[in-house]
Parts: sequence; C-alpha cells; structure tokens
Amino acid sequence: MREYRHDLDILKGISIIAVVLYHIGILPYGYLGVDTFLVINGFLIIPGLIKAIEEENFSFIGWFLRRMKRFVPIVLIASIVCLAIGFFVMIPDDYENLSQSVFASSIFCQNILSAITTGNYWDSVNEYKPLMHFWYLGIVVQFYFIIPIILLIINKIYRIGGGKKLRITVLLLGGLSLLLYVCPFSFNSKFYYLPFRIWEFCLGGLVGLYVVAKDVKVASRYSVLCLVLLVICFCLFPKYFSEIDTTVIIGAQEVSGTGNIPRELPVIATVLLSSVLMLRKEGSFWNKCGWLAVLGKMSLSIFVWHQVLLAFFRYSLVDRITAGVFLVFVGLLLLLSYASYRLIEPLKINTKAGWVMATLIWAGVLCYSFAIYRRAGVVRDVPELGITMDNPLANKNTEYIDRIYAYDKPFASANQIKVLVVGNSFARDFASVLLEWDVEHRLELSYMFSFDKAKGDRLSECDYLFVLGSKEHVPSYVWSLLKKGCKSYGISTKSYGKNFGRIYACRHQPDYYESSIPIHPLCAQTNDEWRKSWGGNFLDFMEASKLPNGNIRLFTDDHKIISFDCRHLTMYGCKFYAKTFDFEQIFASSRNQRN
Repeated sequence: MREYRHDLDILKGISIIAVVLYHIGILPYGYLGVDTFLVINGFLIIPGLIKAIEEENFSFIGWFLRRMKRFVPIVLIASIVCLAIGFFVMIPDDYENLSQSVFASSIFCQNILSAITTGNYWDSVNEYKPLMHFWYLGIVVQFYFIIPIILLIINKIYRIGGGKKLRITVLLLGGLSLLLYVCPFSFNSKFYYLPFRIWEFCLGGLVGLYVVAKDVKVASRYSVLCLVLLVICFCLFPKYFSEIDTTVIIGAQEVSGTGNIPRELPVIATVLLSSVLMLRKEGSFWNKCGWLAVLGKMSLSIFVWHQVLLAFFRYSLVDRITAGVFLVFVGLLLLLSYASYRLIEPLKINTKAGWVMATLIWAGVLCYSFAIYRRAGVVRDVPELGITMDNPLANKNTEYIDRIYAYDKPFASANQIKVLVVGNSFARDFASVLLEWDVEHRLELSYMFSFDKAKGDRLSECDYLFVLGSKEHVPSYVWSLLKKGCKSYGISTKSYGKNFGRIYACRHQPDYYESSIPIHPLCAQTNDEWRKSWGGNFLDFMEASKLPNGNIRLFTDDHKIISFDCRHLTMYGCKFYAKTFDFEQIFASSRNQRN
C-alpha cells in the first residue's frame, strides 16, 4: 500500500488558492491550478488501476462507482442549492442557463455544454454562472469512465506482455493527446474536451508508475525550486482589486496582461513542474506548511463552493470585488467549505437503500432542471420582459436575435431599398432594430457575419451598408465593389453593465424602472474612435439611450428591459431604438429617388 503523500495536500492547497484567486480576478493564470489537479489525479489513479487489471482483480462497475461516491453527493447538493437560490434571484434567461448547467453537471458533461454554448472560458459572462467550473469534474469523470475501458480492451486483445502493454498504452495515449494539444486547434476546444487533456493525466500516471517501480525521488531543494516556479506560473501578471473589471466590450482591444505568451506554454510548464513535484523527497519545508495541507484536504469542497458563492455574490449583491468584499467572501467560503468537508464529503453511498435514495434525488434534479429549461427559466410573471407563467415562451430573446441568420441570402427584390448589415450578434441586434422600424417593408435586408468576397454581389447591389466596428477595419476591396451612391454607416458597440441580476434584485423598490448606469469608459472610448473613422455616419446605441444625467437607461418608457444580458437587445429594446434612431432621415434620399 502506497504511503500517504502529505505533500500532495500542500500542492492541492496551493492549486486551489490559485483557482479561487483566478475566479475573483486577481491571478489571470490561476486557472492553471486545475492542470495540477489533473496531474495529481493521474498520479493517484493510473498505477492502482493498472495493478488491479494486471492481477485480474478489477471490476469496472465497482471501481467506477467508488470514484463516483465522492462526487455525487456534493454535486447534487450544490445543484439543489443553486436551483433554490436562482429561483428567487435570477431573471428567466439566467435561470434557464442555470438549469442547463445543473442538468449537464448532474451527468458530468458541463465541459461539453460550456464548449458548445459560451465556448470561451474567459468570457466575463462566466462570472455569473454558479456551476460553470464543473467542467473540471466533467473532464475527471469522463477520464475515470474511459481510461479503464481502454486498458481492459488492450489487456483482453493482447494476452502477452503483462503490465508492460498497459504502461505502453498509457504512454501512447498521453503522446497522442499531447500531439493533439500542440496542433493548431482552438484553445477553447483544448480547454474543454477530454482528448486534449488526457496527456496531463497520463503524465501523472507514468510518474506514479515510475516512482513505484524505481523508487526515484528528487532532492527536497530541487522540489522546492519546482514549487516556486509553479507558483510563479500561477502568479503571472497579477492584478490589484482596482483592476478587476472584466466587462466585455465587443470590438474593444481588451488588455488581459498576458502579453504574447501562447496559452499552451504555461499549461505545459505547469504540468511538467507538477509531475516533477510527484518525485519529491521528504524535507523540512514540506513539514512546515500544515495550513496549506488543510486547504488541500478541503480542496474539493473549496472548489465546488467558491464559484457558487462568488457567482451569486456578483449576481445579486456586488458588481465589483473590493478588498472588503474579498475578505467577507473568503471568510464565508472557508466556513462553508469546512462544513461541506465535514458533513457532505463523508457521506457514504454503501447500501442499496443509499443508492436508491441518491438515484431518486439525482432523477429529481434532472427532471426539475429539464422542466425549467423547457419553460425558458420562467418561474414567475416578469412583466418587464412581457413574460407570464401562462405564456413562458412569449419572448425567446436568443431566438429573436438569431432569426437574422435567415437573412444571410442574396438580394432578390427590384423595388425595395437594399440594405446589407455586416457583423456579429451586435450587428444582428441592429438588423432587428431595422426590421422593427420597417413596418411598411420598404427595405430588403441581407446579413453577413463578416465580409466575404464570394458574396461580393451583395456588396455591389446594396444601397446601404451598415458595419459593426471601425471603418478602418473594413477590407479595402469592399469599397471598390460598392456601387456609386451606396451609403455606408458604422454601428456602435454597447454595454448595459456587467449583469442585470443586481438590478433585478431591486425589483420591489419604487425606483426600479428608473435604474440606470454610467457608460463604461472603454465603451465610450471605442465608440468615439469608431465615430471619427466614419466621419459622422455612425449610429451610437449608447448616445441614443443616454439620460440627462449622463447615464444610460436600462428600461424603456413603458417599463420593459432594453437588454436581457447587458449586451444584446430584447424585442422591446429593438422597438425602443427603432423609435430613437432617425431612420426616416437616413433612408429619405433613397425613398425620394424611388418615388
């Protein structure tokens, strides 16, 4: 039986601190702590797994269920807590997203959901998702499920070779995964999908196999050096509390503080350093960090609850993490995590009745979250979104925005004014505004996500071109294709804060519908630069919704929400801007020419 490694608790303690500080916004590279956890997982799991298969003393179902016993109780309880809190504080779109996450997390597929929805771990909307960090548990459980199956198949196919063939299999799997990782795939795919992560588990496992077989150890002074280098990886480009503001301004040049370092490089360095630390010798240093070891023992509970607590903090209570908020958060997190470590983690599912109870709770969570998703997150009347309990699907905001994809087609009419809109979802917002204004169907709309020479006929036929962004970023060939007399306009970026949750939390206050926020400085700066490039032909969402006090409004005059996610417009927001922008003047010349 392998000796208990107290140093691994210290390493887990350091890593969980890095992860928590990353999600707060202090350590931009703190997310690398998760890579250390993956190496530790491989180190602890793979050697024992191979030994059991070699000795033909392995039951896949029994082995997998033992692994799941540790995760299932805490995941279910965290999911239930999030659903309960979200019921009272979240607007429908956010509660719908939470129900998706609960469902995916309950079947340990949050990593897949994140990859196909947000698709970007660094998107600031993740700050407000209580279970977005469960992608890690998805990766781990999927590895637990797949790796023994592969090893069992190899062991059955190749009767000779003993344990050597299984070790070679782990080596080949790790090598193929690492090859995939260094290939030019999207880093977000590399982040979320298991095939790009297997090499981290395998490297930890190979180190574990080597340690057991050869009893190789690294001197304490070298392991301390590796630990220092690992901490440096976590602490690259730290931020002060005053710098924590990750509101995404579409089109703006975001400064992340990461320089030109490829994202793969710190990950590889972290994995290598973590692997070397598995080979440490006993030393006085490792005996002086008892408090880190305690955090390491509690690391699962800290990991599960830190983002739950932080997301609801941000959603309903504060929109900025200050030093004071940080101290309150840390205190609550330690109390909650300790209670979870002592009361939830020890829960055992060893009896048939226990498994039946866990299965019923699991099924209930799945059914409830699925039902909430089918109702689009609606659990009460929300008049500011035009939603009632009797008609929960009255307004599907995402579908409303994405309907513009249907206009990605050539012009066909000879009598209507031809309007081409180019850009991302913000441009689709603008196209929706145009459609709300054009009740007489005077316009023929065409949409393109980005400029495409293959669709040059639309450029040569359009009477009006509306582009999200600076005029300087429009490809030069576009201007040569536009016909004489075509008018071009720029579309502004927009931001209505970081999240609507804190506003919604005040829905019972008498001044709720007068809520407004200052224009984000980066948003204002970006729009000013774009306006100059267009020489006045510029449609600015922020200026159009500015109040006399200089803030931007969040509600229309009839008390409807302008933006449901602080980026994109509701149908009511589109109707508001359709009345605010002077489209009559913009399209007057073309209408006169046709008359």
